[in-house]
Amino acid sequence: MSGFASKWMLYAAALQAGWAVPAMVAWAVSLGTVFLCAKATSAVFLGPTTEATKDAHESPPTMVWGMGFLAAGSIILGVAPQLAVNYLLNPILNALQMSAVNVTWLGLSSDAGSFSSVGGLVLAVFSLIVGGAIYAVAYVSRQPKVAGAALAGGGIFTGGEPLSAQGRLTAGDFSSIFLQNWHEFFRWSNVDAVYLRVWSGLQAASRGLGVVVSVLERKATILVIAFAALVFAFVRWIVPAPQSSYTGGQLPIPLVLIAAVGIAAVGLFLTSFVNGIKGKISLWPFMLIISSLSVAGLLVENPWIRLGLLESAALLTVVLVWFTARTKSAKFTYLAIVLISVFCAVGSEVLAQGVIANYFQGENWAWSRALLITGIVVKLAAVPMLFWLLSLADELPALVLGLIIAVVDIAALVEFYVGAIDQFSVCFPHSLWVWFPPITSLLAALLMLSQRSLKRLLVLSSVEDIGFLLVCLAYWSDIGFKGVIFAAATHALAKALLFISLSGPEADGALEGEPKGLAARYPVSAFGFLFGMLAMLGIPPTMGFIGRWRLYETAVQIGWPLAGVFIISSILALIAYTLALTRIWWGPPHEPSPPSTPTHPTKEPFVLQTVIVALVVLLLAGGIWPDALGMLLGGRP
Repeated sequence: MSGFASKWMLYAAALQAGWAVPAMVAWAVSLGTVFLCAKATSAVFLGPTTEATKDAHESPPTMVWGMGFLAAGSIILGVAPQLAVNYLLNPILNALQMSAVNVTWLGLSSDAGSFSSVGGLVLAVFSLIVGGAIYAVAYVSRQPKVAGAALAGGGIFTGGEPLSAQGRLTAGDFSSIFLQNWHEFFRWSNVDAVYLRVWSGLQAASRGLGVVVSVLERKATILVIAFAALVFAFVRWIVPAPQSSYTGGQLPIPLVLIAAVGIAAVGLFLTSFVNGIKGKISLWPFMLIISSLSVAGLLVENPWIRLGLLESAALLTVVLVWFTARTKSAKFTYLAIVLISVFCAVGSEVLAQGVIANYFQGENWAWSRALLITGIVVKLAAVPMLFWLLSLADELPALVLGLIIAVVDIAALVEFYVGAIDQFSVCFPHSLWVWFPPITSLLAALLMLSQRSLKRLLVLSSVEDIGFLLVCLAYWSDIGFKGVIFAAATHALAKALLFISLSGPEADGALEGEPKGLAARYPVSAFGFLFGMLAMLGIPPTMGFIGRWRLYETAVQIGWPLAGVFIISSILALIAYTLALTRIWWGPPHEPSPPSTPTHPTKEPFVLQTVIVALVVLLLAGGIWPDALGMLLGGRP
């Protein structure tokens, strides 16, 4: 089977690296998995026929053929794994500029060396000896047969217990015997109990943090101004940068970023035509103007023209929010955010000009840097500002949130990105950037666990991803900056896809209350949400993997504690997305839909379906053929 080939390669790699103890632990875990699979097989397929299973029948032919195909493939790849390695895995590794894997029949590898091969054989022989010893002990200690029960029991693995009237050991008999004799072992090795306690603790922490954030949301407008002042003071006086000069961002924006933002903008614009949400204004004119200004700002190289176009787009979003937000508090909060970010961006650029710099003898650089960092922290809702974006999540339509997050905010990040490249001391000292990006990701991911609103979940997912995008600023490397480029491009496309996928259910009012089983009514939107989620999490073969693994590598180069925080954040985000997918889109299978909720598919507009499928294809194409992205980057990614 293919599992043997893969396990053998893993054991050989561990032994080659000198990790004999971890290899033994992995072997023990594999042995335990065998017992669990045997128990599951006995419980599901080998138990007695019951009232519930008496009418059971074989699966439909399509499922039988599918299972047979997978079983045959597992056997073939177990005997000749080089078929998959040489024609699928190694091309992927070459595209990622990693070493190829050499395997032969049964998964044996010449790269492993004689030591690892011998070590693997030792494990196999040791397994055989231990299995034989267990059998011998069971054979010696079995109960003697007694009259009347000679034909009813006495088998080694039944413990000498009499069999039931059915003449075989049922799943219930197996479980009860196992539980009786291994009760103490199961009591102190109950991994599920540990997992449940950890999960309960995480949920409690998420709910507690959510209470704090909800308090901040109610005073968002005032706190935005107060926290912006605190961030400015912290950057200006607590973590000042070395004296330097700042000439503004003169570097051209990578074409892959411009293309991603442009495609996301086009998708949101087309969806706004068929969106059924009724409001005071039509969305599409604002979508067109704001998107055009954002893309035009990324295309120009003159810093003042770029700044003017991008900040004009941000100011126009205020008008859009003003007409679409439900409450005045949300309107004033976003107005404060945009005014602060525009003031900081323009003020930083003014103070960075050569004439003014010479007039102040370079002392204004610290003020320019503090304004630049404050503006981006406020704009991207990084710690400690993440509460303001949450306060808008349920106030704005999904398409408006998508425009702000996938187009306007990514354009602002790109503007900051080129400024940071132009002047290294923007991000000094490193301690500022080593700690605040992972804290941003971790807090956002922790808050995601207790969210029941899909829009709030996506907002927090954006904040979690922003932490990843900012981590490379703590470590100047080629792999880190390429990671930011591809991750930001993925963020634009995937976030546009996710919010577009919500627009259909939202227009029908299906997101109100506690929605369940949305996939039955909106199958194409569920399809888009699934792939948008995978891209945001960096799951291969989506485009998100190209950027995420580079950011992980950058974090590892900085230090394992930092990488550990990001890995934990990704795990929490994965759990939160999975819960949303199963609870809201798929729905619990044991709870029927309310009578008032139609279960038949809703006719989703053709334009909406086309946009969703096109974005999914782009995310997959970028992940499967990264050379296409390399052409937009000017080199191999």
